[in-house]
Amino acid sequence: MDYCLTLLFLYLLYKNIFFSIPQQKTLYIYSSKISFMRIVNIPAEKFFYVNDGTVIRHLAELPDALRNMSPDTFNHHVNEQKNDFYNWVGDVFEHSRLARKIKPVRRKETMAKHVFIEMFT
Repeated sequence: MDYCLTLLFLYLLYKNIFFSIPQQKTLYIYSSKISFMRIVNIPAEKFFYVNDGTVIRHLAELPDALRNMSPDTFNHHVNEQKNDFYNWVGDVFEHSRLARKIKPVRRKETMAKHVFIEMFT
């Protein structure tokens, strides 16, 4: 969770959303628009079952799952012959834009970044 909050903070900073901390030490975020991807509940048979036993229930869990995944586990799901995350995102969530972004990705950190940014833009 801390990883996601850090990425969110860096992303907001990158998008030039200004922060102001007045004397009361309250953090205010000024932005014209912040939108979040709606979490879509899917049936258990469409969850992503990682070969190490981890279960990913929706896209919001994917960045942390990728970050915590071992390289061997990631390479089992993403290699020259296949990209299981691309298939899951495209087929289950019908999120073609995100699926296209992660299709060529071969590094779990890069894939986590693409998913995270897509969720908060």
